[in-house]
Amino acid sequence: MAASGSDLYVFCDLLSIAVSGAHPSGLVLRTMGQPQTVRGWRFTDGDPMPLNRAEAFTAYTIHPDADGPLIPLPGTEYADAPVIHI
Repeated sequence: MAASGSDLYVFCDLLSIAVSGAHPSGLVLRTMGQPQTVRGWRFTDGDPMPLNRAEAFTAYTIHPDADGPLIPLPGTEYADAPVIHI
């Protein structure tokens, strides 16, 4: 993970909220390099549930405030997320 100390602090803070199960949450992981690969998880009762390729695409290319779908960045691929345990 390429991030500064303050970025990691924010990430850990948000992750703690997600695993608490108190709020609807999701997590996206985007690899660096070409092609970029996107994987995603939704948190259900604090547990990360992997999204398949199509679910990740839908989750991260639709914004509730936009009039239509967001265009993915060039060179972006979507993949099934693995099961993770936190």
